[in-house]
Amino acid sequence: MPQCPVCQTEYQEDSQSKCVTCGWDLVSIAHLGQIPKSFESREINHLQWAKNRWSQLRLQQLKQEENKQQIEQITRTRNELESLYSETQEQLSSTQFQVSTTQQQNKALQSQLQQLKTSNNELANQNAQVQSQLTTANNNSTHYQSQIRSRGIQRIILFIILGLMGTSSGIIGYFGYKEITRLEQKNSSLASELQSSRQDLESKNKRIDELESSKDNLSRRLSNLRSQHRDLEKSKQGIENDLSKVKDYYQRYLNKHKIIYQGHSLTWNGELSSSNKTMWTNRIILDKGSYLDISLSNLTKDADFEIVNSSGNSVTNSRQTKVGEDSLSNFYLSKGSYQIKVWLVGSDSTTYRLNVYRRNK
Repeated sequence: MPQCPVCQTEYQEDSQSKCVTCGWDLVSIAHLGQIPKSFESREINHLQWAKNRWSQLRLQQLKQEENKQQIEQITRTRNELESLYSETQEQLSSTQFQVSTTQQQNKALQSQLQQLKTSNNELANQNAQVQSQLTTANNNSTHYQSQIRSRGIQRIILFIILGLMGTSSGIIGYFGYKEITRLEQKNSSLASELQSSRQDLESKNKRIDELESSKDNLSRRLSNLRSQHRDLEKSKQGIENDLSKVKDYYQRYLNKHKIIYQGHSLTWNGELSSSNKTMWTNRIILDKGSYLDISLSNLTKDADFEIVNSSGNSVTNSRQTKVGEDSLSNFYLSKGSYQIKVWLVGSDSTTYRLNVYRRNK
């Protein structure tokens, strides 16, 4: 099947007179060898021009598609960075809240532990006092029991003497018996107090054991909280490092690319001289086709500006000879990325102010 000599598209020789892709006249090609040489040479030149033109158009289409893909990739990257930045901020806030909660719990446990230490010391002092009282009570009990045994022996001897002495000495025996009874009652009371002191001491010892156990549990919990606090601090530091990297990358991205939104403008100020005759702006991103107002002002000498697409090709330029201001009003640019080149005309220095405004339409 024959092919179009310009775009290489196949066609039906008998049914097509023009190429459906590029619109080239296919009939003239079929009769190329049947026309005069002068016309044939002109047709060949025309054909060669068409081939070159088609190649340029095709290259521009490929570059436009590539620019479209780059813009979409940049947009996706920006959205991903913004999402990552938001997630990292949320993680950092959550980690900071956890660290603050852990610190508060740590302080509360420290206070409880201090109170337990104070209670433990008080109980230890009370325990020492009870032990001292118990020792004194034991000594007193031993002393009184010795006295009771001595008085018992004395009572028996007294009864024997009284029996030998007869009834006249009964009064003396009566009072001796009363004294012995009083001592026995006092001994019983001391024994009861001794038993009560022992029970109180056992209760306080049990309380001390409970407080020691609670102290150990609080110490373990405090240790766990400190470990969690260290882990959270490490996690916080890692998140802050990640956030710093995201901010740095995002800042570098914004330093190279400037997204201009509808109803907003971008401005560059600078100076041109014989040693620095050209300035390039950041890459301007348009998410869709828009109308722009571009002005070059604050000039003391002549300077011009030029809009260049992402392929490095010139879109348009001011090239006005007047000094003071160059401008393009309501100029349409399709979706894509662009740079603006400002250059000095002549050798004298000049300041400049470049403003790009995107209209709301």
